[in-house]
Amino acid sequence: MIATFLAQNATWLLPIGVLLLGISIWNAVRAARLARRGAYYVMREEALRNTRRWAFIAALVAVIGVVLTVVAANRPEPPVSVVTTAPTPTAVPIISPTKTQPSAIPTATPTKGPTVTSSPSATSTASATPVPANKIPGLLLTPVPLAVSPAPNAKLTLTTLASLLDSSKNPVDPGQIFPAGTRTIQVLFKASGVNNNAVYSIFCSKDAQIVDSIIDLWRWNTQPQNSRIFCSIDGSVGTYKVEAYLGLTKQFEVTFEVIAPTPTPTPSR
Repeated sequence: MIATFLAQNATWLLPIGVLLLGISIWNAVRAARLARRGAYYVMREEALRNTRRWAFIAALVAVIGVVLTVVAANRPEPPVSVVTTAPTPTAVPIISPTKTQPSAIPTATPTKGPTVTSSPSATSTASATPVPANKIPGLLLTPVPLAVSPAPNAKLTLTTLASLLDSSKNPVDPGQIFPAGTRTIQVLFKASGVNNNAVYSIFCSKDAQIVDSIIDLWRWNTQPQNSRIFCSIDGSVGTYKVEAYLGLTKQFEVTFEVIAPTPTPTPSR
């Protein structure tokens, strides 16, 4: 309690202590002179007692002054309130552990991607078309929580297919024909005007059987941007089909082939 009082009031107690110390020393010096020069013994004895009294007071004031000085020197600084600006939350695409989501790459202006290489047995359609109810994949009929309707101008457009990407995520072998044993097909497409929480989906099928699919909510805003997902296949020879939807509206459809390598003819002897 006393220490707290001294710490809080050390600033104005120190000058008072210095003043009292000066008065005590002055009175002690004056009493000492009188003790030596007093005309009578009684006066000298009284002056000597006053000298001792003022000397004691001076010493006490000096000790208190030292204590106050130490307390003032070690007094903790008052806390300073620092106002910090909270960082703006940044939306980060959430990758589902069960399926790789599109890697959305926002661009300031739409960029033209590689042209899809056509083959005699491959066909593709790139325009958004309503699909008859009996042709809609059954997986799309299950409601997705928090889903909203796609915006009227929302659109997905196929860019190309590839089995390999370079370090900059550009296709190494764009086209629609891939060698047997290929197990991953990258589907590169352009998104424009797709609103957040609209349901997008990609289906990869072979012989009318879905072999891989993704159904999720869009999270990358409406600006035109290049995106990609991949289809996992078993690498077997045959014709495959990729279909993309926004809600229940098909955005594009493309087929690709996985073919066996051409046998190398053995030279005749």
